[in-house]
Amino acid sequence: MTIGERVKSVMERLIPLYQEHPQGGMAIDSEKVSEVVRSDPQAVLFGVRKALDSGFASQLGWGLWLTVASVFDQEFDDDSLMVAVKAAAAQAGEALPNMKAVLPHGTGNEKMQRKKVILEMAESDVTACDTFRMVKLLRLEAFAPHVREQMFGNCIVTFPANGDVRPVQHIPRIRAFVNKLHLDIPHFPLLLDLDPKHGIWMVYFGCLADAAATTTVSADQFMFNAGHTSVLAVIRSTLSGLRKACDALRIDWRPCAEAIVQPFEESVRLELLRHANRDLV
Repeated sequence: MTIGERVKSVMERLIPLYQEHPQGGMAIDSEKVSEVVRSDPQAVLFGVRKALDSGFASQLGWGLWLTVASVFDQEFDDDSLMVAVKAAAAQAGEALPNMKAVLPHGTGNEKMQRKKVILEMAESDVTACDTFRMVKLLRLEAFAPHVREQMFGNCIVTFPANGDVRPVQHIPRIRAFVNKLHLDIPHFPLLLDLDPKHGIWMVYFGCLADAAATTTVSADQFMFNAGHTSVLAVIRSTLSGLRKACDALRIDWRPCAEAIVQPFEESVRLELLRHANRDLV
């Protein structure tokens, strides 16, 4: 099934959930919304953004999109869709329903969870392969301790694929932009949440490695070969650049390094870390 067919499928399931309530107003079954979102989050994200961009969201009403964005935030700790919904409503000059998102699995007594930081790369920057704004924003020496606590290991990066169904690491302008980030911001991996569920590890190092490391299986499926020689090469250069940037400011780079090498077998992990710990020239 293509991404277009998947988007059509999830939207056909979502839209009927937003119905008039017998006692007035609109009602929505948030549990069913959660089921749809969990079934195909990529298609939901693409479909809602398309609805927002086309103006269709305003025609239907904002309650559905706000609920979807809230569920998306709760399920994946990603508020980028909520930001997009609020921006679209503001642009249309319409008020959003008064809704509150909650974390469904918390007891209220556990340590407050950190909200994910979404680093959304601008289309203009990616197209021009211009990292100036990111370099200025993410200067390592400018991060105060409390900012480091919030940012390090807690950022999700999004790139403007504009409906391109290819793997991100096969889109030339995004590959070029990530390679420029790698050169200009060697400490960039410090910021990334490298938990496999987010796919950031594969996207970042997939863009840095040869395109051949990613193999397309079908229209919407692909495989990434983490053992490809080009992947191992960029991992080594990343660890060296990370250590050099952090050592100058006495920042502990090792937790990030361990997260970077986590997908590999133990012997490979140890070799990569030994390489990073050698004296840099």
